[in-house]
Amino acid sequence: MRKYDSYKDSGVEWIGEIPFDWNITRSKYYFENRVEKNNEDEPLLSVTQNKSVVRRDELETNVWNPDSDISGYKLIKKGDFVISLRTFEGGIELSEIQGIVSPVYSVLKLKKEVNRRYYKHLFKSNTFITELNKVTTGIRQGKNISFDDFSNISIPVPSINEQSSIGRYLDNKTSLIDSLIEKTQRKIELLKEKRTSLINEVVTKGLNPNVEMKDSGVEWIGEIPSHWEKKRLKHITKSINGYSFKSDDFDREFDIPVLRIGDVGDEIDFENCVKVKSHFLEEKKEFRVKKDDILIGLTGGTIGKSGKYNYDFPSLLNQRVGLLRNKESVLNGLLYHYVKSEVFIRYIFFDCYGGGQDNISMNDILNMVFPYPPLPEQNEIVSYLDEHTQLIDKTISIEEKRIELLKEYRQSLISEVVTGKRKVVD
Repeated sequence: MRKYDSYKDSGVEWIGEIPFDWNITRSKYYFENRVEKNNEDEPLLSVTQNKSVVRRDELETNVWNPDSDISGYKLIKKGDFVISLRTFEGGIELSEIQGIVSPVYSVLKLKKEVNRRYYKHLFKSNTFITELNKVTTGIRQGKNISFDDFSNISIPVPSINEQSSIGRYLDNKTSLIDSLIEKTQRKIELLKEKRTSLINEVVTKGLNPNVEMKDSGVEWIGEIPSHWEKKRLKHITKSINGYSFKSDDFDREFDIPVLRIGDVGDEIDFENCVKVKSHFLEEKKEFRVKKDDILIGLTGGTIGKSGKYNYDFPSLLNQRVGLLRNKESVLNGLLYHYVKSEVFIRYIFFDCYGGGQDNISMNDILNMVFPYPPLPEQNEIVSYLDEHTQLIDKTISIEEKRIELLKEYRQSLISEVVTGKRKVVD
């Protein structure tokens, strides 16, 4: 891509220089607030960041639907833009369908002829979103950005032909990038499935494909090598249930991290952990987390999620997080791979209970049957799984980085093209 022949100062910091024949104007001269109500026969719509404006009945997740008066809901026509509750994060959405939305949204209709595809990309660019956040006071999660906030923002105005060229170009380019991101995400999913399958096979069948097998007597484990034993986790591990700290005990400026259910994983973001004063470390020493301990989520969306504590400094365990600590009779590495296996996850969901959300107790987990190989074989299994899972993890990390770079490139491309830093040639 090349630049335009000549530029001028736009006078607007977030836009910078623009091509010489482009103009700058305030949004209110091209867009106005559509407030049309009493359209109860129109379909209910939802405004999303990843799918733009969609019918509520087409959403995969459950969404609250009003069962009373909807006469105050606002009409959206095809080609209107919508300022949603999440605009401060993801920009303004273009609607491709007609329907009604909650009165908390601002609906924007055109006052003058523009190419909607151009402004669709402009309104989703990081530079525009950053500027929109600057002019909105007291912004926080859930705040609705008003039409007044939007109306005084200066926007670039290329010629209609230029807008059309840019819109077509970015539609095509972003579609290609999004397709590549989607394929890369699918590749990551397949790699994770391969990792789980590998672990599951090895921790239940071992490394020798020709070994004599026997029925484990446990449906979700199946056959195991005939010379292996079966032991319950309570006979080969120690366990801890988290302590119910009070919310007043926490402050991010204190010293000792407290691991809550959202912190469970192989990497812990200690900067965002809640913390307690150092005296708790002695007073609640039975809830200390030590290096190589296995953490397990016991409730809700993170039930069954696990991770190894890979750190030398101590932390404390909060309620609804469980901990397994190996005894000498089983290698910690084998226990770590076991809790990552499909066998473990299937048991968790088979045995969990609860009404509004799933729960499982550490006593339930301790009664789980563990396929128990001899110690020398444990060593071989751990070495094999460490090597092969690390290779898979490295590949996953590379693909995740690729997605980050594609998203950065996508945003950079949009920002440069919609502000005229790069010229589109059909």
